[in-house]
Amino acid sequence: LNVHVLARDSHRCCWCNTERGLVVDHIIARAAGGAQHPSNLRVLCVSCNSYKAGKVDAPAAARYQAYGDAP
Repeated sequence: LNVHVLARDSHRCCWCNTERGLVVDHIIARAAGGAQHPSNLRVLCVSCNSYKAGKVDAPAAARYQAYGDAP
């Protein structure tokens, strides 16, 4: 699944566009009910993921919920 998400997002951070230190991030955290589904996953670099630190990215969450995959 992570390989698919990395390829979909062109191996770049969705926020800052870097190609270094990438991780696959849940838009809505699993602890908050977010699914382990490609529509709830995106690529962020370690720096951007640390900045996010458990916050919900409201525009991304709205797009995720529009897919109908959200809990």
